[in-house]
Amino acid sequence: MNARSTPDGPPVTQPTIATAELDRIELHLAEPEPGALWWVELVAYLDRLDDALAMHRADVEGPGGLHAQVLTDAPRVAPAVARLEIEHDRLADQIRGARLRVGDISGDPGGVDEAVAATRELVQRLRRHQSDADDVVHEAYRVDIGGE
Repeated sequence: MNARSTPDGPPVTQPTIATAELDRIELHLAEPEPGALWWVELVAYLDRLDDALAMHRADVEGPGGLHAQVLTDAPRVAPAVARLEIEHDRLADQIRGARLRVGDISGDPGGVDEAVAATRELVQRLRRHQSDADDVVHEAYRVDIGGE
């Protein structure tokens, strides 16, 4: 979780998919000469990402979640919050699509490059989403000083 201080209250936390988990996936993708276990572990990583995104969505989109708090405190960021929630749907679809495709090509030495490319793209997209979400929270609670 990333913490941001609000002008008049306690820090606001942005629940995120663990950066360490994304780092582990990238390390896994870089392993030389993937074998059968590599495929099994890649599927497990994608399953955990799907679960983590579902938990993240429940934390931020649910009643009393971060998005509700941000919208109450800073309604001006509503369009950005809506984009984040749409992106959640797209990310969930991409994770599940990658998971299904990896299952289809699992064990095919010619499929390694495709699996790596699809998973790397997914990890990069998740990192961009996290950065965008942090930016929205920052925008919601930033204090303009000196007429900026």
